[in-house]
Amino acid sequence: MNPLTDFHRFPLLQLEPSRGRGLSEQALRFIAAQGLRANVVQQAEDIQTLLALVAAGIDVALLPQSIAFIAPAGVDILPLSGEQTQWQVGLAWNPQRPDVLRDNFIQGILNSQRSV
Repeated sequence: MNPLTDFHRFPLLQLEPSRGRGLSEQALRFIAAQGLRANVVQQAEDIQTLLALVAAGIDVALLPQSIAFIAPAGVDILPLSGEQTQWQVGLAWNPQRPDVLRDNFIQGILNSQRSV
């Protein structure tokens, strides 16, 4: 059973694009890739407000999985999968500024990437 089958029937809560363009666009790409329609009814300026609205019963939001650490009681979290549910991230630093801790961290990341 696909829990997204009746997705269009649920009012969708979304982060305001001006506050999180990447997350908003990613959510819409996910919806489109699933062949779904979104019924965006409300936008909020932060993820905590979206979680509070979900907890209050104001329906659903597509949010990063990490919200599981801050989600209030009574909020069900359904992990999603697929290409549109992943972010590419990078690491930037100033090599002109010495920092042993940072350099060790970067080396650990590089070593873990080589072992994958």
